[in-house]
Amino acid sequence: MKKFLAMALCVITLLLGFTSCSKPPEYSEIEERFKELIEASYEVNDILFGEGLPTYDKVYEREFSIWKDSETDEVYYYYELSDDALGEILAYRATDITFYVLSDTELSGAEFIGRKQGKNCYRIDYDDSELYYYIASSEKREGEEIVYEGTDKNTNKKIYYYETEYDSEGKEKTEGVFTDETTNKKHKYYTIEDDTLGTVYEYLGKKPKKVESSAEGENTYYYYTMTDETYGTVYEYRRQNINYLQKLSEKKSGEEPIYAADGVYYYPVEYEEKTYDFYYDGEEPEGYSYVRLDASLTSIEQIKEYAETVYSDQYLKGIYEMLFTGAVISGDSSGSLGARYFSYEDSNGDVWLMQSDKYESLIKGKRIYDFSTAKVVKPGSSEFANVEIETYLEDKPEERVTVRLSLVKQDGEWYLDNATY
Repeated sequence: MKKFLAMALCVITLLLGFTSCSKPPEYSEIEERFKELIEASYEVNDILFGEGLPTYDKVYEREFSIWKDSETDEVYYYYELSDDALGEILAYRATDITFYVLSDTELSGAEFIGRKQGKNCYRIDYDDSELYYYIASSEKREGEEIVYEGTDKNTNKKIYYYETEYDSEGKEKTEGVFTDETTNKKHKYYTIEDDTLGTVYEYLGKKPKKVESSAEGENTYYYYTMTDETYGTVYEYRRQNINYLQKLSEKKSGEEPIYAADGVYYYPVEYEEKTYDFYYDGEEPEGYSYVRLDASLTSIEQIKEYAETVYSDQYLKGIYEMLFTGAVISGDSSGSLGARYFSYEDSNGDVWLMQSDKYESLIKGKRIYDFSTAKVVKPGSSEFANVEIETYLEDKPEERVTVRLSLVKQDGEWYLDNATY
């Protein structure tokens, strides 16, 4: 009998101990952690269920079209855009050319830039064109430099052109156009019939130039130099630029268009095109945007680490499936939803976090929790707790509802086991 009573007491003691261990915590025991989780969940919810992470605006690099002038064979690269105030605009690539000289003395009428190489540097208006004169021969001339070699269209024989000095002032000239057989570009020239030299070809070309460079810090700048009788050395700098033309269907009063064709008139216009710090190249997956590099999270691993500071592993397992793999919400293909986030390796080998454009936020406003109404309710245990609490959307305080939030203990710490949005 004593042995039986002893065994019974042991069983009762064990049961009491088990019951004590399975008892859910008092709210006061988890209150601080509960409030901490609710506050942290706002930002986590926004990334998982709300607007997501900031992405780069979906702006694509301009694709230039090509237009060739039928008269000069000049090739222009352009694209078109639209402006609310100016209407249709044609933007084209142009080369801005600036000329500079260095001088020990002051140059009247020139714009002073600063000191360079111990001298005064001036920006000047300068004409770098020069008249050249040539004569043609069907035979090679020994000791003379051939400046151009062409073909007679009538005889199909070679023609050799040699430079010559010539004074064309007062001479009668006939305009002509020839096509360079090497570049296929057209060039305008004039012919002069001379009693001694025969036909002399006059061509307006550019002065001889030499390519040079200078280093400033980590940058190397390239420029041209040419010799001038007045200035000595003239420096020519070139810069690629975009110029803009306004397209109009009617002529402007008192202003001639720079170009007109098919009832459209083009006028130069000052325009500042909006620039972006990131451009899409069109190769990225359709329906996705690049997460900004300055976002708080820039990888799937970082999203997981952040979510796991608030929510339990068990709860996140299903969420991760939807976020990083995708989900089927109906039987056909139209009900398939791709991953919200995924890692994408571009053609340069760089890995980016991509975010879907198709997800709509599940968060309808900031949800406020009235902690004065919070209480732990059954069922529960030492490892699991349900908290009943009143809540409302920030902009609808009169529409209160009572919800139940679950918490689980994981590695000795409490975590939310359902969403708080």
